[in-house]
Amino acid sequence: ISVKLTAACCAAIPFSVYFPRFLLARIESRAASLQQGLGEVNVEIQEAMAGAMVTKIFGGQKQREERFEQKNQKALEDSKKLTGLHAWMGAAARVLELLDKPREPEGQVMEEAKGAVPVEAETLSFAYEKGTAVLKGISLEGKKGCMTAIVGESGCGKSTLLWLLAGFYADYEGSVKLFGRELRDWNLEALRSRIGFVFQEPFLFPGTIYENIAAGRPGASREEVEEAAKKADAHEFILGLEKGYETRAGERGSRLSGGQRQRITIARAFLKDAPLLLMDEPTSALDEHAQQQVQKALERLMEGKTVFVVAHRMSTILQADQILVLKDGKILDRGRHGELLERCSWYRQLYEKETAVREEI
Repeated sequence: ISVKLTAACCAAIPFSVYFPRFLLARIESRAASLQQGLGEVNVEIQEAMAGAMVTKIFGGQKQREERFEQKNQKALEDSKKLTGLHAWMGAAARVLELLDKPREPEGQVMEEAKGAVPVEAETLSFAYEKGTAVLKGISLEGKKGCMTAIVGESGCGKSTLLWLLAGFYADYEGSVKLFGRELRDWNLEALRSRIGFVFQEPFLFPGTIYENIAAGRPGASREEVEEAAKKADAHEFILGLEKGYETRAGERGSRLSGGQRQRITIARAFLKDAPLLLMDEPTSALDEHAQQQVQKALERLMEGKTVFVVAHRMSTILQADQILVLKDGKILDRGRHGELLERCSWYRQLYEKETAVREEI
């Protein structure tokens, strides 16, 4: 028979097996085990693809590779028993390839400079493709304990700026310093141990809720995981689930509501407790009720941290120590909310539009 993973995983692993009739009963049992194993490998590949950013941010590459290897090995053993096959095609390479892209800095710096400003950028420019700049001459500073909100139209470079600060891109022009060291010089594992990230779309792996929170800091104790959940206003609803913390989240957290998923990812960030927090529109995908619940947890998470947040909800923007107004990849203006209302017509229009929408709701 020929067995292939779905095209959705972007890799095909063919197996050709010929069954002698007199071994059919035993082969059917082993084939069923192989099919289950291939299904599990398929899920791992799909989750590695969809969750590559999450895996990198929270330093889970080793655990994910080990889990993939375990499932891969079991399927390989089943395959050997069926066919005597001694090799296993491009799935593992594809997963590692996905975790390696896009090209990232490869520096060796492990320690921050004492007393340094957490984030500094000077004339920063970046393009995904040569000749098409997404960020153009950006200069900014993120001081310790201060919150910077980034606002602008879709496609102006807001999320790209966050991804770059998280170390996902090396091919930038100008200077980006994190904790006093140039981004290119950082060892990424050491750098990302200092960075927490809350995504617009809360991503959960299909394991248990406990495993999803614990991914924020592998090796954390049960007490630490539950304390992080309490800070994220997630502990109570978790205990109300059928198996509590051992409840499986389902593929991409499909068994939970949007607000519940986001609070679990916030608990993950609480557990990591990194000094630099990057957030990409963390409440934009939620309804008004869920947004209010999540907002309280986010406010606690941001306390004492250097925060950069892409935001469109005014409830988030109003708290910012500084607001960067991006337009066409450049900083059009910067300042506090009141200052920008006075002098920046584009920002004033944005505020009036958001206010009108909220009044209609």
